[in-house]
Amino acid sequence: MNKILATLIALTIAVTPQAATAFDQLERFAPLFTDDPQNPLVFTYVAPLGGFTQDNPALYGTDDYVLLNALIDSTGVEPSTGIDFPQVVGMLSTGQPPRQLTVLFGKPGFLDATEAALTKRGFTRSEVASLTVMSKGEDYALDLATADDLLGSGMGKAQRPALGEDFLLRTAGWPELRTALTNLENPGATTALWRATIAGLRRASGSSWLDTAIGWNAVGFLDVGDPARVLLNPDSAKTKQPATAALPVFPHAIIALTQDRDGGAIRIALPFGTAEQAQQAGVIVADRLLAQPNTADTQPSIAVETVASFFVAVVTIEVEGETLADTAKRFAGQNNAVMQRGYEVLKLGL
Repeated sequence: MNKILATLIALTIAVTPQAATAFDQLERFAPLFTDDPQNPLVFTYVAPLGGFTQDNPALYGTDDYVLLNALIDSTGVEPSTGIDFPQVVGMLSTGQPPRQLTVLFGKPGFLDATEAALTKRGFTRSEVASLTVMSKGEDYALDLATADDLLGSGMGKAQRPALGEDFLLRTAGWPELRTALTNLENPGATTALWRATIAGLRRASGSSWLDTAIGWNAVGFLDVGDPARVLLNPDSAKTKQPATAALPVFPHAIIALTQDRDGGAIRIALPFGTAEQAQQAGVIVADRLLAQPNTADTQPSIAVETVASFFVAVVTIEVEGETLADTAKRFAGQNNAVMQRGYEVLKLGL
């Protein structure tokens, strides 16, 4: 990496609050995460170093391209929403449409003009869990005539934005909004495990900047063999072990892209109940990474972080001298393979 650029990155990481708060934001909003057995994707979190710019290779992981384009093109307070988009530092999405939740994180005050802007457009104000909520449209309704609405996900979706001091939480239905705000105050049973995984990832990352984190539940890594064969003969859905040793079962995984003055790194975090399982998993994942074309030229490192009663295996891939763009391509390749149910690195048997 260019020495001047490396120095600028190091200074940015040192003086920018987001470098310290990115993991805090994930832990704080982990109560929103739910494991849908029909879909492996649990959440995406994006907070790229250098901001939301078109040429930033670390910008990966969001499917709301209307909001993303608004962030990329922003020059100040956006009139129709009142959001000061240049002050937005991160975006989190979780859940599946039409019940998806999206959170924008920003510097305090980035929503100062939002209530007035939305009121002018016919939104109704109410209060839920001590937060101002602006609403418009029937639950989950679409209005293609307003498809260009920045908070309507490109389809003029019904909107329920809740306005916090440093965040905006948006969804299209009252049930999801009320549940989300309740869960933030009273987290469910699975939150502790998600927070432990995030904390383990944080410790293994040191002072690195968290650009992107994507959470997957274990259903995305199950291998039952040929789907057509399973449909014809359900009894054939037996364990199909990978060529390497069987990976200890884990409930979810986080695959993250981080960077520091030396360049980018991909980190895979898996939670377990014992240190032995975590260590075993780390060794197996590292071996499998070396067997994959996308990562055969790397030297994965393993860390086991103890968080409360959990043990988090974190396998890190970083290549000395590799550009951030090339590391980001590897990162995208890992996550694309998970989405296509073809990620051999974390494959589990039944």
